[in-house]
Amino acid sequence: MPPRKSKTKPKPKPTFDLPTELHSLILTYLPYYDLLRVVRVSKQWKTLIENDPVLRVLIFKEASEEYVAPCKEDEEDEEESSKNDEEEDEPVRMHTALPHITFILGDEASSAHFDLRDENDSVSTYDSESDDQIPLHSMSIYNDLASIPAVHTLHIELDPDVEVEIKNPEGVTLRDIFTQLETEMQTEITTQWGVMTRLDAMSDHVYYGGFSDVKRQGKKLSVWMILGS
Repeated sequence: MPPRKSKTKPKPKPTFDLPTELHSLILTYLPYYDLLRVVRVSKQWKTLIENDPVLRVLIFKEASEEYVAPCKEDEEDEEESSKNDEEEDEPVRMHTALPHITFILGDEASSAHFDLRDENDSVSTYDSESDDQIPLHSMSIYNDLASIPAVHTLHIELDPDVEVEIKNPEGVTLRDIFTQLETEMQTEITTQWGVMTRLDAMSDHVYYGGFSDVKRQGKKLSVWMILGS
């Protein structure tokens, strides 16, 4: 009598046996930081997220012509500064990392850092380094678009006498903001006190603290820079 064959339980199918479209749909419900964490899970997830047009928009990698509402968790965490108060202003989302960047006006753009102390588990989210601050220019988010939808012009008001306009026909990025601020701070302007550089006109209020009063009209975005001394 032949030996009885042992019955083996069928192996569970790997998650990626599901349709790619279904994965993409599920991932659109994740908040921004969780999407970045998923990118680090495996090469498969990384490839999926970085090649899906909708998901690329949600992580500020792909320019969008239209506003895309955040998921519920992102909406709850979203700063009031990113919301429009006036009905005539069109909806916009500023990059989630902007409030967590440290930068001193007048310094080189390479001195901008992402502050890990503001986010739980930010090290695994953004980089493998363990320092409290990571140079922004060394991170993949440095080339991210600054907003959803993408804008071609970003008008920044730093002071009643100091304004900076940043342009990029492909969409203003985080890199554009800080490299342009480096240049513009040394440009001379005429103020009520005479001709001086933008940096001198700022007095001692030179510590970047994010943006407020965000207003969008078409491809132009106007913001007020929060400054500290």
